[in-house]
Amino acid sequence: MFVILSYDAESRRCGKLRKIAKRYLHPVQRSVFQGFLTEKQCCLLKEELSKILDTEKDTAVLYKLPQADFLQIDEIGTSDRREEHIL
Repeated sequence: MFVILSYDAESRRCGKLRKIAKRYLHPVQRSVFQGFLTEKQCCLLKEELSKILDTEKDTAVLYKLPQADFLQIDEIGTSDRREEHIL
């Protein structure tokens, strides 16, 4: 499935969250990542993020598209992404 991860956290946790996200997904912006994951990988990612996030102050959102056939990405401007376009 295609997954987009976005998070908003206190700055002291952002580095750890970014490191976890980069193990699973490609960076798009400072706190936005995207890529293809299996259901198991998605569960592992959520577990790892949950260990770092303070749910009283932080938020992480995973958008999941089961079929990438319907996905269209329009990008304007620069991004942190070091990879070419995924699709």
